[in-house]
Amino acid sequence: MHVLVLVGLGGAVGALLRYGASVQLQSIGGTFPAATLVVNVIGCLAIGAALGMTGRATELPETWRLFLVVGLLGSLTTFSTFGKETVDLVVAGESGRALLVVAANLALGLPAVWLGARISA
Repeated sequence: MHVLVLVGLGGAVGALLRYGASVQLQSIGGTFPAATLVVNVIGCLAIGAALGMTGRATELPETWRLFLVVGLLGSLTTFSTFGKETVDLVVAGESGRALLVVAANLALGLPAVWLGARISA
């Protein structure tokens, strides 16, 4: 099956799951973004489990990695990829780079949201 089809199908499923979580959890927590927290934690757990399988004898086939990890989890939450990449840096002994990645995502990402809102207003 073509790579783009696998990623696209996974992305569609992930987007639907994300929307479903938002609808189901919108009443929890008042103004606290519970749905975002839930999908981020589930996404991190799932990417860890999926990619953890590649270190064992039963490797995750490439077609499933593309569908689940790149497509579904990538659409559900990019935070799972951010978490995995940060943990990879820590495991590789590059804690300073991991901290830089976290700081850069916060220091650049949050102002970018504000700037985007201002530019488009």
